[in-house]
Amino acid sequence: MHAGWGDKYKESPRTAIDTYVAAVDRLLADRPRHPSREVPIFVVTEDYTALEAFQQAVVLREGWVVYTHPAAILQASTPRGADAPTGEKRKKNEKKHKHKRKTRDELSPVDFARRSSGALGLESLVSLILALEARSYVLTIASNWGRLIEEARRAAWLPRCGQNCTRMVAVGAPPP
Repeated sequence: MHAGWGDKYKESPRTAIDTYVAAVDRLLADRPRHPSREVPIFVVTEDYTALEAFQQAVVLREGWVVYTHPAAILQASTPRGADAPTGEKRKKNEKKHKHKRKTRDELSPVDFARRSSGALGLESLVSLILALEARSYVLTIASNWGRLIEEARRAAWLPRCGQNCTRMVAVGAPPP
């Protein structure tokens, strides 16, 4: 699942976290699942706030387990919550990416990429590769990153197994 929060509010309205949850529900509705089996959900985002909001929204969902690649997350667009890295882990991330906390209006992925000397871009590619292991996708289609995941999904899966081996639900307003 790609939650395009971060600086996306500049391009289009932020998609409510309930919309992402409903999209995951839609993908799971026709998928038989044994009650004791885990439902792994890998969240790709640049914003701890989006990750935290999704985790809070699904905390009572039986079997839903949320995963992410934290090194690819820039920062929180609002104050850090309990699920964001804290203490030494947060300091290490901030030192690694050479950034100070900014307000939501100052959040700039380009700035962070520059400050991290490319490390953030590498971690983002790791996140992309991990995301491509999925068979079901919820993507923020207004985001360049969401569209990149969609194109990579099509290139990786469709030639191998046709239209029926992966599914995608688009959320958010399409780009202008």
